Amino acid sequence: MTPDELKKMREESFVSKAKRMSKTKVNWSPVFKKYFNNIIERYMPSEIVKQEYVGKTHWVSTVKLPSAYDGLNLGKYETVIQGYKGEWLDYTKRCETLDEARDNHEEAKLYVLNLERTND
Repeated sequence: MTPDELKKMREESFVSKAKRMSKTKVNWSPVFKKYFNNIIERYMPSEIVKQEYVGKTHWVSTVKLPSAYDGLNLGKYETVIQGYKGEWLDYTKRCETLDEARDNHEEAKLYVLNLERTND
């Protein structure tokens, strides 16, 4: 898969992929279908703060965590970065408010751009 193909694939959000795939005429096994629907329910579009491709090869995602994380004092929002091979960078920021989540997303974008600049 070329970097351009990978970029195009990642630009389509996970949820829209999941919804599109769930409408196909494929005969999914009941176990997989149940698992797949649970993923769709966990990350509805209203829970995605922002997801975007940054720089040449990185995906920055900021989401509202599901209610299963309530009471664990981990924060309500999470920002993570994924590399072009699908690996997760050692970068995770969690926070309590939507404004902080948006700020963390912007910080993650700057982190990626600086990382790519130093690797060039």
